[in-house]
Amino acid sequence: MSPPLPKLPPTSPSVPYPELRPQLNTGDLFFLHGTSDAGVLIEQLEELAGWPPYSHIGMVVKDGDNLYLWDAPGGGNCFPDPYAATDPDNRIHIKGGNPVHTGCRVSVLDDVLAYYVTKIDVDGFWVRQLTSGISEDRFWALRRFINRVDGLPFPSGPGSEQYQAVTGLGSNFLAGQDRASVFFGTYFCAQLIADAYMHMGLLEMEVFPPNGYSPAAFAMNDPERLRLVPPAQLGEVVFADWGDGPKGGGTPCDQ
Repeated sequence: MSPPLPKLPPTSPSVPYPELRPQLNTGDLFFLHGTSDAGVLIEQLEELAGWPPYSHIGMVVKDGDNLYLWDAPGGGNCFPDPYAATDPDNRIHIKGGNPVHTGCRVSVLDDVLAYYVTKIDVDGFWVRQLTSGISEDRFWALRRFINRVDGLPFPSGPGSEQYQAVTGLGSNFLAGQDRASVFFGTYFCAQLIADAYMHMGLLEMEVFPPNGYSPAAFAMNDPERLRLVPPAQLGEVVFADWGDGPKGGGTPCDQ
């Protein structure tokens, strides 16, 4: 019998996603409550520690008028990556192509959220905005980081194929609590966001390595778990009610 899902975080205060969307900017964070084996493991570990249980985290990238999501979904082969398609400095760039790939990815925000909302058991997402914003230099530091790690895989540990993502994620996160790392060249979701924040100069590097973070760390105001570099500042967590949000595009897939 599968273990029960942890208790959902609050869905109040809330704002309709179409109302929130125009306010989104680079560095803003989206949290999900999912039902995959790896997601349930993350939430159970967080709940045991007394943290808010979130199974996945991704980060908004606002590039001109475009809104993207930067995340490490642990599978999937669904959405075209605009940077891999257009930036010759991207490690998986295919000239003239519009690559769809697994691993760390950039995807159109509305498209991937419209897909994710079909895979979660609540009609919306939790959002925490980077109220301090970022400079142009930090934006380009993020772009360089994305180009270096785009497409790198999710950690895969021992066991049956069904549980390799669970054991890989769990082993790497627990190593991070001891300031160590395993499964080099891989990323789970919160590890990717922590490393992105570090590369932008928003997150201290001395507290934990990137693999020492879970999604919950980015939802709490705990300097022992999340020590931002002044003047970086995150606002309060709000629930984005999807409701009649965009239908999105992309090909359905398992992830």
